[in-house]
Amino acid sequence: MKTIIISDIKSKKDSIIKFGLHLAKHLETEVDVLHPIDSRVHQGEYSAVSDSQSVTPGNTLSHGEIIFREKESVKKDLDKLLSGEASRLNYPLKINVAVEEESIDDAIKNSSNDSEDKIFVISAEPDGNIFHSKNEIRSTVKNNNAICLLVPPGTSFSSLHKILIPVDFHTSHVNTFTGLHPFFKKINPYLIAVDVSENSDYAEKELKSQTWMELVKEIIPASKISASTLEGKNYADSIASYCNRNSPDLLLLSLQKQNPVKQLFSKNDLDKLADKVNVPVLIHYY
Repeated sequence: MKTIIISDIKSKKDSIIKFGLHLAKHLETEVDVLHPIDSRVHQGEYSAVSDSQSVTPGNTLSHGEIIFREKESVKKDLDKLLSGEASRLNYPLKINVAVEEESIDDAIKNSSNDSEDKIFVISAEPDGNIFHSKNEIRSTVKNNNAICLLVPPGTSFSSLHKILIPVDFHTSHVNTFTGLHPFFKKINPYLIAVDVSENSDYAEKELKSQTWMELVKEIIPASKISASTLEGKNYADSIASYCNRNSPDLLLLSLQKQNPVKQLFSKNDLDKLADKVNVPVLIHYY
């Protein structure tokens, strides 16, 4: 398994790179730090001062000069952060850094072109450099079929032992989690499955939750599994409220990409849920 961190080194908020490094240590994986530089973003820039003898102050930089300057700036910032954090980790973590001229989609696809299991670590907030909106982050996650962990800036790393999973006990098939088996095996989690019901079908869902839990125990490596039904009228609001009250280490959203009609959440609900919780969100499309 490999941990791949999408750099947010240019963000004005606390970087999630430190979180990603601690995750890689916890999972005992090699780590790649990717910082794609999209040439469409860096166009028509001016040099305020001379960066070299070939660049005149105040002149429009050529495409090559713009990309070169951005690469050197990113590499310098990453080296400073990674050097300091690697010494604090006190662990022989293998870190590979790639600063390339490419789109974020190409960077993820190029990193996913082999059979090795991977988890991508991405800031939940746009950095204004690679991502410019939350919608762009979520679209990137969905379009690339990657297992992605969205981390709020400034989040301190924890063991990710306690995982909250919203499910529909009526229809959810436990085999949707098989793609996460390598991740679960690494962390041996306590899984907390919750559904939401209005009073009319509460008892039925409680009964089905026990069946769901027994099936999950057969296929998912976990130290403990619990299942319960929350009372509420809005699914996303109820899950977000429960999450913020109980502070799990992680919220897992396992989503069906090809048939959005059968999703637990509408797109608006999914966006609302991701915005309202204050923990990392692991998104898995199947």
